[in-house]
Amino acid sequence: MKNIIHTCRKPSVVDKGNASKESNTTIINAIGFAFNEVAHLYSVLIDNFNNYSKENNLNIIINIDLFTRNNASLVESSFILTEESYLKRKSDKYDIYFYDNIYTPRLGPYLIDLNNYLSKQHIDMYDEKIISQIGYLNNKLVGLPVSLDISVIYANLSILNKYNKRIPTTWNEFLNTTKYIKEQEKELNNNEPVLYNGLFPENELGSCSIYEFIYTFRNSKESLYPEIKSQETINALKMIKTLKNEISSDINFHISEDVIFENIYSSNENSLFLKFWYMPDIDPSYKIALLPGWKEGISGSVIGGDNIGISKYISEKKKDAALIALKYITSKDLQKKNVLERRVLTSIKDLYDDEDVCKTINCSLLKNVQPIVRPTNITDDYDEYSLKYRNIIYKYLYTNEITISEALDQINDLTRIFYFTITTEDSILGLILFVLSLIIIAIMILSISFLFIKRFNSCFIFLPLDFWLLIVLGSIILMLRALTEFGKVSLTLCHTKPLFLSIGTTFSLIPILYKLIISFPEKNKFSNWISIHRWIFISIFIIYDIIFNGITFIKPYTVDKQMDNEKRNYQICIFTNKFIQIIFSTMTVFKYMIIIIIIFLIYLEWNIKEIYHDLRFIISGISINILCIIILGLIDKIKIYNYVNYFATYTFIFIIYAVSNYFFFYLLKFAHILTRKINKENENNMIKKLKNNFHTVEPTAIIKSVSYDDSQSHYSNTLSKLSYKIKEYHNKKIIDDVDGTNNENISINFSQNDSEIFPRN
Repeated sequence: MKNIIHTCRKPSVVDKGNASKESNTTIINAIGFAFNEVAHLYSVLIDNFNNYSKENNLNIIINIDLFTRNNASLVESSFILTEESYLKRKSDKYDIYFYDNIYTPRLGPYLIDLNNYLSKQHIDMYDEKIISQIGYLNNKLVGLPVSLDISVIYANLSILNKYNKRIPTTWNEFLNTTKYIKEQEKELNNNEPVLYNGLFPENELGSCSIYEFIYTFRNSKESLYPEIKSQETINALKMIKTLKNEISSDINFHISEDVIFENIYSSNENSLFLKFWYMPDIDPSYKIALLPGWKEGISGSVIGGDNIGISKYISEKKKDAALIALKYITSKDLQKKNVLERRVLTSIKDLYDDEDVCKTINCSLLKNVQPIVRPTNITDDYDEYSLKYRNIIYKYLYTNEITISEALDQINDLTRIFYFTITTEDSILGLILFVLSLIIIAIMILSISFLFIKRFNSCFIFLPLDFWLLIVLGSIILMLRALTEFGKVSLTLCHTKPLFLSIGTTFSLIPILYKLIISFPEKNKFSNWISIHRWIFISIFIIYDIIFNGITFIKPYTVDKQMDNEKRNYQICIFTNKFIQIIFSTMTVFKYMIIIIIIFLIYLEWNIKEIYHDLRFIISGISINILCIIILGLIDKIKIYNYVNYFATYTFIFIIYAVSNYFFFYLLKFAHILTRKINKENENNMIKKLKNNFHTVEPTAIIKSVSYDDSQSHYSNTLSKLSYKIKEYHNKKIIDDVDGTNNENISINFSQNDSEIFPRN
């Protein structure tokens, strides 16, 4: 920026050195951009106010830092970054901001709402149709226009009169008139007339011309801007191409601004219709007219010009002074003076009924302008959007690389946010995963009924009934987490995703953790307390989830826009606040610790007969959980270049996560018990054999796997003792009572009834 911007401070008419010495003098600093250091409106506005302030003893002085072109590379879009950076940093360096009205959406959030400071009478002076489009942002008046630009047609009356033709008011008449004159001029060997320049160059002017041309094809004066894929837009673009091919050329559509400017101010018999911004004091051979429309009474003109706004981040004293300056600069008197002396157009509608003004400019024409603003609020970066929009249209208009329908599809995709949905427009994946999710959720809900069927009681001896409900509910919540990948991304949905994941994981894993703690190989007071107070135990984890997820609302998520490899926009949830990132990381690490503790306890209790089969099921489910976690981590690091694949991958992983918990922690119990009933006869024979041979079994044989040589109990350090103890727990097949004795009855006192094999907790 330093290499392309040159600033000059406009000196005030009051000696700044003397003024600064007066303690009651307030100096207001303004910032603005001009293409020309000499010919610009700001010097007039500033000088007029400073004179007014001096005459009325206001003790207010405005100084302006004027940014201009220092070389050909500077454009106003570069300057706006400077203004935006000051405001984003809440800098009080500048009090008043002059800016191109297309940047109202970018600067507006940092400017005061003038509705709260200006009288209704002052605001109502301005044309509501205009300031509603260029001055308001989210119902707040953040800027008032100090100048106005409109685009018009300059019609060469000498040529039209030569062929007894009037200025066309519809595009068909425009085409026919121009074609007729072209043929007549061709007979006179004049083969190089500029019949119509179109004004479609490789810059913002090209975008302006496209926007307003489409606007001239709306159904009526009251109609809104045509939808991008509407028939009106199609007709407009076809007409542009027809005009180029039949009465103009690629070269004429690209004529530079300097050439147009020169033609407007000189008599040029080779130029019939020129389109450009409204300019005063043109060559008398030209007459200014509004753009034609698809039918009589329809026209259109893109609005240009500059606004004035006041920073939010200045002191009350500076704000009061800046408001006095703004009121004067946007006053009817000064606006009229600018019209009379400099032919600058204004947005104050009453001035076009003023006799003095109408002697200077064509009030009749200007009162009939049908203005349209550029779609600056359609995206966060209008300049980038405008460039892409223009280039797509030009591929259709100039090079025929794409059809009109392809062009409109691509333009629609520039701003369209793509969502993962059940529609098959882009992929059938969404529909498949959505239907699959609903089927799985239905199965989960229906399977809860098994908990209340007596014949299945033996399936649920591992956990209390209410904890089985929690496990199934946890799986359902995790399935709902998978479904949050569908539809529009919102802040509410962003907070719902981690909440569902956190609560669903807690409901699925904590009942398992509870059972592993109370089944510890060596009974202890902690396990006993957990067994008695199981709901207090699980409530601790639920409250933890609620508190930590609640903290994230302090600094909410940000919905961030991404673009895939096919240039389609989609949105994701991101954290931008480091504190919330730490909170989220803490929650994640806490869940990992729970999984690690579960795995460790499974290892310690691996051979305990009472829960032998259950542990095999659980470790399978935990393994799938770990695999899902690894895959999720990889997805966060690897860029998926297709929005459908992005959301489908997340959805599928969460489905696998939910289903694996449901299957291994709950559903597989049925398969196991059914298998046992099929082989009931073999099992009964085994039990009988154990009973018959029980009297021959030596007690030491039962715990042989946990017997160690006395010499092994004397290790030289604590680590060795800990390792020994872990191995001892791992090899135990029974659970000790609190007093330390082996509860052998649990491992050998079998009965014919499955529900009596293991007492149900």
